Amino acid sequence: MGTADYHLGDFPAAEQYLRRAMSLDPGSPRQYLDLAMICYRTGRLAEAVQLLRRATPLIPREKAITSPWALVLMDQHDYH
Repeated sequence: MGTADYHLGDFPAAEQYLRRAMSLDPGSPRQYLDLAMICYRTGRLAEAVQLLRRATPLIPREKAITSPWALVLMDQHDYH
């Protein structure tokens, strides 16, 4: 439900579902990635970075997540 609400633009509902999903399955990166994008889109960049840092080690190396990182870091003017 959280991912569906995220894609529908209902960020408050999505955040509630995603936080619950994180508490039930903290080893799955999908919740962290979607919640990071919600934080990014609602101006909470520091929280988005924290969530991306949490998700990164959970993702197999062959499935890079450079796109979410790029968005957040560009907003922070961190071009390195």
